[in-house]
Amino acid sequence: MVDAMLGKIEQAIIRILNNSQSIDSYHYYLITPAGMERLESTCMLLMAVGEGIKGVDKMTNKNLLVHYPEIDWKGVMGMRDIIAHHYLAL
Repeated sequence: MVDAMLGKIEQAIIRILNNSQSIDSYHYYLITPAGMERLESTCMLLMAVGEGIKGVDKMTNKNLLVHYPEIDWKGVMGMRDIIAHHYLAL
């Protein structure tokens, strides 16, 4: 189950990177309906990544992520909460 979840997280990250590759300014998200749609889809994927990492941490009884202290896991998981609870402030 952990491998499957990590695979889904990887796919979401790849989609985020591919979808934002041509964007050179945050203004893109604000000036067109297409930009707003891209922002919304990116936020959904970021939420999915954060939720997925929370799930991996839970499935592994908090024993996997500690092996990668160079990554701000708390920040990754918190990103989901910020988007979910403060979306209108973005």
